[in-house]
Amino acid sequence: MHGRLARRHGVSTVQLDTLAAWHESPAFDARAKVALQWAEAVTNVAGGVPDADFADLRQHFDDRAIVDLTWAIVLINGWNRAMVAFRVPPEAR
Repeated sequence: MHGRLARRHGVSTVQLDTLAAWHESPAFDARAKVALQWAEAVTNVAGGVPDADFADLRQHFDDRAIVDLTWAIVLINGWNRAMVAFRVPPEAR
């Protein structure tokens, strides 16, 4: 489901295939890498969201885009956590 949706929104097959290695992948430009880093930082908040990540984000996104991106990350994380809590297996998601 998500792969098809991503492709409709312009995400290439190469990007989908190398997403797990986005740090090293030349398939992602600087803006995409900043967004992916932000997603990881917002997801893994145990140590806080680094100021440097926010500063990098502001170089590529305006305030509205930062809010939209952050809410998308928060919503997806919420759904993922609910599925884990309710014991929904990944293949059923």
